[in-house]
Amino acid sequence: MIRTVNFAGWHFQGNGDSIMVLRKLNNQGIVEVAFPFLEDTPNIDLKITEAMDLRNALNDLIGPVLTLPTPQAELFPQTQISVSDQSAFSSLFDRFPTDFEGDKQARKALTLAAGILGLPMGAFRP
Repeated sequence: MIRTVNFAGWHFQGNGDSIMVLRKLNNQGIVEVAFPFLEDTPNIDLKITEAMDLRNALNDLIGPVLTLPTPQAELFPQTQISVSDQSAFSSLFDRFPTDFEGDKQARKALTLAAGILGLPMGAFRP
């Protein structure tokens, strides 16, 4: 079972959104926490009891988690482009990292292409 959580990126990453992926490893009794867009961040393996402690801590801080409203935005809208191709597309932004006019125009063109293709922009840096 896999769940994702979309959240605002941290200050050292820029202004984009990021994702936390939670996966239950049934045969090991572990909940794996991964940050796929934070390449230098290792995955975190929580025992079921530790995951429950995390849930209980969230309940203590913000109230019962089950009563929170569900997010309205769809995380991965329907598209004809595979997730691996979306990942390859997002890596194109890294080829144009500077603030020189050519790189700015390339990033603008990639952003427009992502909009036309209906790709989620949270993972891309305009």
